[in-house]
Amino acid sequence: MGFYIQDNILQSIATIIAAISSLLMADDIARILHIITVDGSPFYSVHSFISGLIPMFFINKIMKLFKATPEV
Repeated sequence: MGFYIQDNILQSIATIIAAISSLLMADDIARILHIITVDGSPFYSVHSFISGLIPMFFINKIMKLFKATPEV
């Protein structure tokens, strides 16, 4: 468990920050994209799911890109 935490701490922190900032901007994102939400709309549920999933994907790709650089 300790190795997993040590190996993934940067990715976890970056994912949490990206997800929280995306959730805080949900109303602004809906307004910019001209999405009209009504009460009971699944928009916020879907947005919450995507906000947790997408940052993890992109941050994982970026971390692999920097780890793949050859050492001189």
